[in-house]
Amino acid sequence: MGVTARDNNPSPPPGRQCRKVNVRCHVWERRAVKNVERRRNLHKTNPHVVESKDGEGGEATRASAGSVSSDSTKPCTQEDLIAVSNKITDKIVAVLDMKITEVSNKLDTINAKLDAESLRLDAAEQRIAVTEESVEELEELANAEKKLAPMAGRLDDQEARERRDNLRIYGVKEGFEKGNALSFFETWLPK
Repeated sequence: MGVTARDNNPSPPPGRQCRKVNVRCHVWERRAVKNVERRRNLHKTNPHVVESKDGEGGEATRASAGSVSSDSTKPCTQEDLIAVSNKITDKIVAVLDMKITEVSNKLDTINAKLDAESLRLDAAEQRIAVTEESVEELEELANAEKKLAPMAGRLDDQEARERRDNLRIYGVKEGFEKGNALSFFETWLPK
């Protein structure tokens, strides 16, 4: 049974099962065992080798581990481990500081936008309150006009009835009273 190019993957794709379960699982198990054996042999021959994230010890990782220790054949001391852990801690702190700064900047931006939206909302609420007050005033005015309309009709009727009892004087020219009808009639009627 031959191994295909797909079988060269060290682990199954996440969330998928193999079509050839027996062949693939057997290949993965063999690879995992080989990787563990390779790591053990690597550490036996050179204890200063630091494994990289992908599980393979590279030249760069060997060089960085060797730079901590002055003699590559000498085993790591506690001071060497403390120095390496301090370097790692410093790098982690630097990365975390950078990420925290980014998040803080984004939060500041969001807060500024929220403040602006809050101001807009307050202004809109004030305009709505003013509009509601003016609507109430207009409703009161409309009610008053409804009540006033019949009264205005009665007043017009009363004025029309009052004019029926007015006197008409014939033989006197228009404007003869010179704007003061009462004084004219007081002087003209007794004559």
